[in-house]
Amino acid sequence: LLARDAGGTTVGTVTVSFDTPWYHQPSDRMFWAQPEALAAYVRKMAVIPTMMKKGIAANLLASAEQDGFDAGAQFARLDTNPAFPGLVRYYLGHGYARVGIREGNSFFEKKLDRGITIKSSGQ
Repeated sequence: LLARDAGGTTVGTVTVSFDTPWYHQPSDRMFWAQPEALAAYVRKMAVIPTMMKKGIAANLLASAEQDGFDAGAQFARLDTNPAFPGLVRYYLGHGYARVGIREGNSFFEKKLDRGITIKSSGQ
């Protein structure tokens, strides 16, 4: 998914996959509430620095969650490096629960349901 400004320039991106990321280990399944449930894995979210703090990341995250929900996923899952406490707080603030930590990764999960809101970022 891409976010673009009014001129069409890409200002942010996120990837949604329904396959377990390659770097996850079989033991990571213990972190998930329902390991067998279809999940949307949210990965590689990025916003260019000059466009941060404008709601773009929140909209990308909400769009990724909506895509997952529309595809039948019951959960959104992601991971990030716990050495970046701002990212940890960001995901916690967007309804994700930290469900585990392993070798430099914090794992997060969020139950998907209706009511995902994508807000205008003024772009």
